[in-house]
Amino acid sequence: MLARLRHQRFFSLAELNSAISELIETLNNRPMRHLGASRRALFEATERSALLLLPTEPYVYAEWRRCRAGIDYHGEVYGHWYSVHPD
Repeated sequence: MLARLRHQRFFSLAELNSAISELIETLNNRPMRHLGASRRALFEATERSALLLLPTEPYVYAEWRRCRAGIDYHGEVYGHWYSVHPD
């Protein structure tokens, strides 16, 4: 993809994205020599039926750690110190 776009100059991200989209469509629809089918055809035949809907709730990363607060009401996690409520 980079080789095909290297001599072109783009003046906006939208223009670049448009050129990339066109190349991706061409690539996905071109038959592969060793399989005799295009990437698009293989996707439609084998993978599309296995796709699931996206979850309604967004994924939120959280990591819980156990630590003990010292006599000064501070606990250390990964080198960072956090104060805790004395109760």
